[in-house]
Amino acid sequence: MHKTTIAWLCLYFGGLAVSLIKGPIYGLITYFFTYYTQFSWGKQHKTERWSLYASLAVFASYIIKKNAEVQLSHFEMPQMKWLIIFLLNMVFVGFFAVAPEANQRELIAFAKLSVLYFLTICIVRKKLHYKLFLWIQVWGSYLFGWQGHGAKLTGGRLEGIGGPETTTSNGLANHLIMILPFFNNLFFYGNKWEKLAVIWATPWVLNAIILCNSRGAFLGIVAMAIMAYARAQKKIRKKMLVGMILGALLFVYLADERFWERMDTLKEGGEKSSGRVETWKGALNLIKDHPLGVGGQGFVYLSPIYIPEVVAEHGGEQRSVHNSYLKVATNYGIQGFILYALFIYGTLRQLRHMRKRVGAENDLFYHTESTAIEIAIWGFLIAATFGARPYFETLFWYCAIANALSNIQQSEIRDRASSEEKESTDGVEETS
Repeated sequence: MHKTTIAWLCLYFGGLAVSLIKGPIYGLITYFFTYYTQFSWGKQHKTERWSLYASLAVFASYIIKKNAEVQLSHFEMPQMKWLIIFLLNMVFVGFFAVAPEANQRELIAFAKLSVLYFLTICIVRKKLHYKLFLWIQVWGSYLFGWQGHGAKLTGGRLEGIGGPETTTSNGLANHLIMILPFFNNLFFYGNKWEKLAVIWATPWVLNAIILCNSRGAFLGIVAMAIMAYARAQKKIRKKMLVGMILGALLFVYLADERFWERMDTLKEGGEKSSGRVETWKGALNLIKDHPLGVGGQGFVYLSPIYIPEVVAEHGGEQRSVHNSYLKVATNYGIQGFILYALFIYGTLRQLRHMRKRVGAENDLFYHTESTAIEIAIWGFLIAATFGARPYFETLFWYCAIANALSNIQQSEIRDRASSEEKESTDGVEETS
């Protein structure tokens, strides 16, 4: 057995053991560590079940250490109801799904994702927990970028690098763009070591994104840059503009001619030639015929009927819808799309409310972090227009951490108010 694999197994099982003894936050960090390394450091035992085992250990640790966890004075997860209703809708659609086995697989996968969302909100209860989550994402994204450097390209694109759901070029690019707003925060507001880490990691991450040649990710980056500048506090806008210009120059320096040629296909003619527009039209026709949905992988199964020309162009191969929102609507109906949209909208609304609250100590922290999470989510939502990834795990990580951070902020406000009220009462009693 390779030494790297032995070291990885020690870190993996060691992290899970510590979580059972010290607390579930260590198990959660081990889960993310596993996500980023199981297909590289643990490649001699390549299996996605490593993540499953880690999630089970996190759940067990949470149950065992539940009463020992920090008790927040304010705790809620308002978006969880939309996930539960969406799951029930998946069960309902399953009764008339055109591909029952595929629908069952998607149902189980989404159920696991919902449990992870729930556990993340329950476990992340301190600012330190949030920072641990952020640091492991920064490190993991850098690791993917480092692995992509010098890797063999497939069809001119970076494939086979990453973890579950990110081994395809579009999946990897969608994952990596979501960390960029936090690079921005750490560069402007982080300590010396965080600034150095970002300066070192940024070229590797940008290079990997470029090698992925993902049109959706490119549009996501452009939109995130505009949002970041618009949302930035006035006192740092000039600095941010300088940073964005430097980042853009680095991006242009790293990008090759092949990348810009692919981005040029974003024009209407390029999309038509690829069959993407025809595919979307076929999806809309399917929705008209089956407004309640056709179940998991339903569009792929019915693609020879709704997009016969596109299927014929690809040698009779069944085709994906290549759009996250149309995938939800075709598979789980208009009602499924509404539930999905309500989940995303509720999360974004929760982030905006964080910036409107007053009275919390270190308001700058909550303003910058909530803004970064919101921009990351929007970046993915735009990139997802060009890929069928509505249940992308990374998206649900950030949605969960948004809820957790909101709970931490509201608890700080309530605890401070209670403390001030108590001090005021004690002062009156002493005066009396």
